Amino acid sequence: MAEIVRRTFAEGEGVVAEEADWKSRQLDLDVRGWSSCCTFVTGKPADDLQGEIRKKLPKSFLQAVEPQQPVGGWVRGARWELEAAIRSLEI
Repeated sequence: MAEIVRRTFAEGEGVVAEEADWKSRQLDLDVRGWSSCCTFVTGKPADDLQGEIRKKLPKSFLQAVEPQQPVGGWVRGARWELEAAIRSLEI
C-alpha cells in the first residue's frame, strides 16, 4: 500500500506544486501555501492520474499535482479519500 504523508503545497501564477518543487522551479515565494495529505504515484503523469480519479472516484475532491521530476504525480486530498483512491486506483 502506498504511504500517505503530509506535505506543503504552494499555489500561484497558475501553478500548483509541492513546496520543494516550487522552490526548485525558482518561482515567486509570495504565494498561498497549505499543508495537505498526499501520496506520490510513480510512472503515471498527473493528467492521467486526474483522469482515473474522475472516472473511478467522481465525487472525490482529490487533485493530482505534477512535479517537475521524477515522472509521476502527487495525489492530494482528505486522508479517507486518499485511502479509497489507493485501493481503487491500485497505487
